Amino acid sequence: MSGPRLLRQWHKGTGDETQAIMNWSSQVWPFANEMKQGDLVVTPLKIQHAIQIGEIASDYHFEAQRPDPFFRWGPVKWVAEAVPRGHFGKDLLNCFGAFMTIRTMLKCG
Repeated sequence: MSGPRLLRQWHKGTGDETQAIMNWSSQVWPFANEMKQGDLVVTPLKIQHAIQIGEIASDYHFEAQRPDPFFRWGPVKWVAEAVPRGHFGKDLLNCFGAFMTIRTMLKCG
């Protein structure tokens, strides 16, 4: 069964299925097919006014036996933890806090 079909089946009857499927698919796809070992990961922290920076340590993994929602994962080596947001320009901060969870920074702005 294809990824979108599985997502549709999993999300069936919860309301805005089409939008949710498009959102999930557009985030899982780059994680599984584009991000590679050595790529940098930047993520804003929710409980601190800071940014984490890491490097993908190996390729994407899918393990159906893992607990929901942790089927899809990839190990990250954190190289800079809790970097204050003030160390980044407003343009980068806007990209870091963008709606989509996974995005290419080259496409930002």
